[in-house]
Amino acid sequence: RGTTYPVINCPPLKAETMPIDVWSSLNLPSGLGCATVLYPEAAALNAAQILGLSNYMIWAKLRVKQLNNFVTLKKADKQVRGVRKA
Repeated sequence: RGTTYPVINCPPLKAETMPIDVWSSLNLPSGLGCATVLYPEAAALNAAQILGLSNYMIWAKLRVKQLNNFVTLKKADKQVRGVRKA
């Protein structure tokens, strides 16, 4: 029996069982879809993005976080490129 709710898989990462755990999260019956992520932080971010579709405060906080990450990466990239030219 399926669900109409979004499903996020985040298999535990243990070296000895990782291939089996990841495969069990990816091997789904036809017609079923879910998000499979490797880290709990990614699962939380995915859940927040889903909730942000109906909650403008969550949506806004995610957008601010994205913008701050973008600005930080642009500054770091500019600094690295400046170092390479010297």
